[in-house]
Amino acid sequence: MVSPTVGIAKRELRARAREAMAALPAVRRAEASRAACGLVQQQEWFRRAMAMMVYAPLPMELDIRPLVESALRAGRVVCMPRVGWEGRSLTPVAIQSLDDLVDGERFGLKEPRPGARVVAKDMLDLVIVPGLAFDAGGGRLGRGAGFYDRFLGSLGPRAVKVGVAYEAQVFPSVPTELQDVRLDVVVTESRIVTVKG
Repeated sequence: MVSPTVGIAKRELRARAREAMAALPAVRRAEASRAACGLVQQQEWFRRAMAMMVYAPLPMELDIRPLVESALRAGRVVCMPRVGWEGRSLTPVAIQSLDDLVDGERFGLKEPRPGARVVAKDMLDLVIVPGLAFDAGGGRLGRGAGFYDRFLGSLGPRAVKVGVAYEAQVFPSVPTELQDVRLDVVVTESRIVTVKG
């Protein structure tokens, strides 16, 4: 249950984060995405991950498609989430290429084609997640439905949980509650914040 005070703080921070993202020119977003992807690719947790779940970016989100393509070329198991709207769940589904994505049921989200192979959560070494706002303590603020918090909370210690974002999305603190899962690492175009491990 979200407390009224935290709920208001989250709503206000979501609005600020959306404004910050919208204020970034397209050229700046593209530059920042390339820089952040370059930093991720240098990390040991990325290089050793044989199975990972990533996301298909929405138009204003940090574009991680170069990471996806790099991992696929290297022969890694790359999953995208299939959304279960009724149960607010995410299921990792393997893709062979970004062409394996189709329009999802809602909000312009891209999802794996029907019939693609489901990958067990305990096989994942790495989960790269989007969000609206982050802090240096691993706090993450999503869009409010709790899909990623439920999914991340169900993972074992093997999977490294990484948030990627523009520096403009990092705030001094993100309001959180017990059900909000903290990340292990936050990556922007200009830094890597390792929270754990």
